[in-house]
Amino acid sequence: MAGTPIKVPGKYTRDSSKSAVLARKILKRPRGRPLKQQSSKLASHISQSLSTTARESKVRTMRNIKSRRNMSQLEKLPTELLEAIFFYCLNLNFPVCSPIIGGKLSGESVYSKTIIAAFDPIWDGWYGQSIIPNSSLEMNHTGSGNLRSAILKRRWARVPVLIRSQDLWVRKYAQGRPFPTTIIQRLWNGPFGNDICGSGIKDVDPKTVSAVHLFDNDFAKFCYIFRRAEQTSDFIMKIKHLSGAMMYDHVNMATGTEIPNTLLVGPWDEEAIKFLYWLVMGGARIDWLTSTSGEAAIIGYKRAVRESRIEVIYLLLLAGIKDKLDGDIIQYVLENAEANRCFTTILMMMSPERILPSLLLDEMLVFKNSHEHENDFEKHMLIEELFAWFE
Repeated sequence: MAGTPIKVPGKYTRDSSKSAVLARKILKRPRGRPLKQQSSKLASHISQSLSTTARESKVRTMRNIKSRRNMSQLEKLPTELLEAIFFYCLNLNFPVCSPIIGGKLSGESVYSKTIIAAFDPIWDGWYGQSIIPNSSLEMNHTGSGNLRSAILKRRWARVPVLIRSQDLWVRKYAQGRPFPTTIIQRLWNGPFGNDICGSGIKDVDPKTVSAVHLFDNDFAKFCYIFRRAEQTSDFIMKIKHLSGAMMYDHVNMATGTEIPNTLLVGPWDEEAIKFLYWLVMGGARIDWLTSTSGEAAIIGYKRAVRESRIEVIYLLLLAGIKDKLDGDIIQYVLENAEANRCFTTILMMMSPERILPSLLLDEMLVFKNSHEHENDFEKHMLIEELFAWFE
């Protein structure tokens, strides 16, 4: 009878000869127990699964919102009750606390009611009236500017939604008030009246078009003015008068309402410029004391200078950059702005009146006489033209 085989630990060890050790070193395998070889079928299956394309992201709706846990009692409430709770507290974190609650509170009607509830004190007190942005006139308003600032930072708070909400408010509460004439409409019929024949932009009747259409028409005129400024030297002079004129703002924003940093820093597509235009022309200003908007605005101003975005530069100056112009910013403009008509336009927009500020004049002379910039002949010529025009 044969004996029972006994497994002896350590009997079947690896070959420790020099040739075997050298062969293992050549393979450069990691230390430790070697992995079990996969079968050819399993390897082919894994390679096929990795080669498949990634799944397309699904649109988030109430039908495909799934959760591994059971819904809470709050999530089971009807949409009408959830809306009532939200409008009572107006806490923008409430829809974010649950994907189910967020889905139920994601309709445009909810957005419009939220905007109207937040901006009603301002619109009720100032709709149809004008103020001088740099005057000492105080805006008596109630409510919290933090709520309005938080709304403006939401992804759903876009210009069409804001304007449609204001239009709904006007129909409900301000039908008998006079319709306000915008800044661009007055400028269009004033200093730029002789230069608009070939623009193709026609005036629209506020009583027959929607608020969004009226705003788009207003914004198109605003952009046309600055496009012409890049093409015609005569318009550069008029841009100077535009920047130094006593412009009146219609109040859509309360003091303390923050401009979102994404609009201040850039980049700026057409939608972003529209949003910035609506905010600044509506009275929004940079808060230099209680937020970081000032630092973001300076970064955005320098970026707009590099990209020759004079419409953005104009809006940022009006929003408050003009009050913080110092030697460093002016020197940055002189060094980084392109040597074209925009260069002169940017410098002229820094001059509130037909007198060069002493700080701007000093920095221009330093730039012109410095050896570091002695080869910037085009900028030197533009500076000489600017000096001649201001004489």
